[in-house]
Amino acid sequence: MMDDRSRTAVLIVGYKNGADIVECLGALSRAAEEPRFDVHICENGGRAAFEALCGALSSPTGPCALAQDQGESRSGRDLEFSARR
Repeated sequence: MMDDRSRTAVLIVGYKNGADIVECLGALSRAAEEPRFDVHICENGGRAAFEALCGALSSPTGPCALAQDQGESRSGRDLEFSARR
């Protein structure tokens, strides 16, 4: 079993292509459990594209759920999601 130091970072940079990112996350969700990985997404299409992506990711049919610990300290620019299984 691998420890957290062995995790792989998956970086996705998008520009107003939320549907492609949702599809990519769907493919990643079907990946083998090892090696473990963390996904980091950067939406470069502006606030509207960021909000649309967040909505697509956390919709009832989306691949993610907004993490429960999103307090007032979050700026709206850095959100944490967890994978739906």
